[in-house]
Amino acid sequence: LEKYLEIIDSLECGTVFVTSDASSNKATIQFRQGENGCEILATTKGNDSEFVNYFDGLYLYSGTDELTRNEAGELDPTIVKRNLIGAPDYAIDSEWYDEEKSRIYKTLTGYKIVIVTHEEELAYEDNPDTTLTLYLDKNMVPTKATIEDEIFGENMRIYTYKTTLKYDGIGIEPRFVVPTIAE
Repeated sequence: LEKYLEIIDSLECGTVFVTSDASSNKATIQFRQGENGCEILATTKGNDSEFVNYFDGLYLYSGTDELTRNEAGELDPTIVKRNLIGAPDYAIDSEWYDEEKSRIYKTLTGYKIVIVTHEEELAYEDNPDTTLTLYLDKNMVPTKATIEDEIFGENMRIYTYKTTLKYDGIGIEPRFVVPTIAE
């Protein structure tokens, strides 16, 4: 878990493409160093719509045509960056982290980090797992990540939903225009 966080936190710029089994939406997340730290533009395209999240290093703005500032106020830039270009909080929660199931493997093309988390407070015998796998090249640069969420369905059957993140142009500053922000 520490190695995963260290790698995600060290990324300065690039692009991440996100797809998921759970929806037909596709997201493109571009990030670079800005005046206030890491600047992130996340564009999610659905059937006929486009939704934008923009983080200026301090505040999160969201919307379709004109963005409005999130009411949460100033946000922790490290947490926002981890959530937008990496995994959601629950997949990297140190309290739910299963050290025995998590490992770092050497592969033919580089490395892979597998992080398993599960909510221990649930009353079920077998808690569903979330498995985060980060694939790295030989220089420890991310190329892809998958997040597999197990959920209980009918008759205690377990279903798995997979989210895929493809890292592109890591280390290359993407060009993007900051969207219009409402006054």
